[in-house]
Amino acid sequence: MSTPVLEIQQHRDRRQDRLALARAVHAGDRARAELVEYLARCAELVAAERAAVIWVDEYGEGLVHTHLVLDLGRDRPRRDFDVDPMRVAWTHGVPGLVEFGEVAGSISGVRLPPGIRSCALCTLGSDGTRAWFVAVDSCSPRMPLDPATAEDLMYVAGRIGGLVLHAELDGRGGPGGGGPDGGVLGERPAPPVMPIPRRSFDGWTILRDIEDQRGPDARLPVGVRFAVYRAAFAYVDEEGVVPGGLLDAQVESARRAVREFREKHGEQGSTAIAEPVMGDVGVLEEMKRAEVPCWEKVLDLLDNVDAPDEERDRELAVALYEWGEAVDAQGHHLGAEAIYRVAYRVAGAVYDHAVSMKSARRIARALRRRSLWPEAEAWYGAAFRLAEVLGDRKERALALDGMCEIHRARGNLPRARELAEEVLAEGEALGDGTVLGLAYLALQRTEKAAGRVRSAIPLAWKAIEAYPTSREKVWGLMALANAFRMIGDLESAERTYRVVLTLADDWYYRVYAMDAFAFMAACRGDRAEYERRLAKVDEEPWKSSGRTYMIAEFLYYRGIAWAMLEDDAAARKWLERARHHCAEFGLNEYYFKVDRALEDLRQAVAEVEASTVAEEDDAPWTQIEGVRRGVEKLAAAADPA
Repeated sequence: MSTPVLEIQQHRDRRQDRLALARAVHAGDRARAELVEYLARCAELVAAERAAVIWVDEYGEGLVHTHLVLDLGRDRPRRDFDVDPMRVAWTHGVPGLVEFGEVAGSISGVRLPPGIRSCALCTLGSDGTRAWFVAVDSCSPRMPLDPATAEDLMYVAGRIGGLVLHAELDGRGGPGGGGPDGGVLGERPAPPVMPIPRRSFDGWTILRDIEDQRGPDARLPVGVRFAVYRAAFAYVDEEGVVPGGLLDAQVESARRAVREFREKHGEQGSTAIAEPVMGDVGVLEEMKRAEVPCWEKVLDLLDNVDAPDEERDRELAVALYEWGEAVDAQGHHLGAEAIYRVAYRVAGAVYDHAVSMKSARRIARALRRRSLWPEAEAWYGAAFRLAEVLGDRKERALALDGMCEIHRARGNLPRARELAEEVLAEGEALGDGTVLGLAYLALQRTEKAAGRVRSAIPLAWKAIEAYPTSREKVWGLMALANAFRMIGDLESAERTYRVVLTLADDWYYRVYAMDAFAFMAACRGDRAEYERRLAKVDEEPWKSSGRTYMIAEFLYYRGIAWAMLEDDAAARKWLERARHHCAEFGLNEYYFKVDRALEDLRQAVAEVEASTVAEEDDAPWTQIEGVRRGVEKLAAAADPA
């Protein structure tokens, strides 16, 4: 192959690689994913290097906001556009197509961004505040578009307009609203157009986390969180190009809230802290330790954002993701999901692939916890797709693990096992302890769900051994303790739960262990101790946590516990609640268990007491005995006294 031909092929390959990456980066946002396809068609029609959907704030400073850009000529998309061509294009009518630059018959004397030598600009319309365009440009001159190509380009631009202009401005549907009656784009009114779909503000879900807290001071942190989120959302809603002073009031309001929080609770925390939910650490102290620095970092990055700054946006994406993690760790999953979504938007705009992948996967996990299965699977798919394009095998494995959890929870055990084995193969190939631990746990859960509980015990221990950190080992210990309980080994189960309570720094695992302790008392027939421990569990906000699978388990085992204690009325009450909950969220695995228990309480108790171990479960007892000795060593190390 000659050198010129080889260079052409390499050029085409690079374009295809960049297109594949753009598709992956925006796969988590359905509307933007569709826009990528339309922009790819625009670039193909014009043989252009860059295609973008952009808008101008008509009554502000006339700044150009890049809604989405597909740049096939650069690894990192260029987001700079000049308003001059848009002012000119607007005067030529809506919809319309105008060509600029070194193109025969184009409009001359119009400033284009540096390096751009030809541009086709399609005017889409306005909702009265934002004027929308499709720009298709290149760093080289070209011939004018022939009529057929121009017609095709306008058709695709019209499809884009259908996505970014919405049909429900006045509630009647169909076209609505008028064009501008002045403003920066010109004096001539435009014909009626459809308004844009403003992305709905989803920060209200953050306030639902108030349900997870107690005490008069406990609402304050969530209020501060909401104020900081509102400023970050406003920045994202402006596509990272904010007119001078627009964010100042919101940022200052959030800063005041942070200062009040610090003044009220002090740099070292308050002695009058709300009821503890994480060991000896109260809600406000945990917030201050983990979240306050995140608030301040985000607000610092939102100061003085008049001009676009790619490096600032990269830092902001990371800061938002870290903030989401801090919120997630407190069990406030609705707030965390909202923050991860903003992080995903910022990261996608500047191609911060690491934050995009992790944010997509965390969004998927939050949706999975609420049993929003199709949405969760789509977001795991977005994370998986980006990992595939980038060749990141660990992130790919983590996304597969999330998909495995979805299939297991929905009762598709063969598919869950298949995915778990794929994760295990990746973990072995990578030599990564975290991936190996996740794979063994996924296999353990699948074995347990299939009734092979004794076989699940060595798998849980393999996970504990594989995990590199004590925080991760807690995940395996919880699974192991549950398996011990299921085979009737209450002594080993309780010992393992105690290790969890010693090591866990996560509310989720602590409250799970607390509930399991209560169930142990019921298994021993100790009603008084069960009620005492149960009261401790109910001091925690598990009912309002939004974690549907966890709630299903708690409700189910509460019903079984009361049946063990021979209070059939209480047992049926809790099982009916569990059945309603499982039906509402499509939790097939627990729905079937609850249904069987309601049919025959005594049989359900017998199954739990004798375990659900299937006859073919022939895991050697010597393996299980070795696991018991391992737990004893962990317990001694965790509590030397």
